[in-house]
Amino acid sequence: MNTYENLKKIIVVGKKTKDEIVVMMNVFLINFRITNEQYDELMTLLNSI
Repeated sequence: MNTYENLKKIIVVGKKTKDEIVVMMNVFLINFRITNEQYDELMTLLNSI
C-alpha cells in the first residue's frame, strides 16, 4: 500500500481529526510522497465526510 492509499484509508476510517489529516497530507506533499493531484483528491474526500 502506498502513501496515497494509506491516507485515503485514514480519512475513510475517521480515527483522526481533519486537522491531523491535513497536517499529514501537507508533510507528505512537501516531501513528494503524494502528488498535487492526489492531494486535491484527498482534500475533496476529506471535505465530503
